[in-house]
Amino acid sequence: MISFETYVLFGAVWCCWCGLHSYLIASRVTSWLEQRCGSFYRYYRLAYNLFATLSLLAPLSFGLSLREQETAVFIWQGWPQLVRFGLLLTSLLLFFGAARHYRLSHFLGFAQIKSGQRSLLLGDTG
Repeated sequence: MISFETYVLFGAVWCCWCGLHSYLIASRVTSWLEQRCGSFYRYYRLAYNLFATLSLLAPLSFGLSLREQETAVFIWQGWPQLVRFGLLLTSLLLFFGAARHYRLSHFLGFAQIKSGQRSLLLGDTG
């Protein structure tokens, strides 16, 4: 059985990842980096996405190690399956709605590298 402290640590790891992820894309940080990096700033969005993806491995691997030690906390059986598939459908609708609004090249940072301009996704209003 996994201790309560381990679950708290797991939650703290996720909170740290989410906090760092949000901090690094905040307009205050990106403006500061834009001033410091000059022409290299156009690579920031690509570097940010690479860092976010690679750093995600830490909380995911921690969670998978816990999964091997414990049985599921919640199992989707019976009528909760409707909730599960409702949440899945909602997430897919949100994903495709966002995909229609944003270009993948802007999201990943390739358009920013090509144009040399600040990404609209990193702006104060975006």
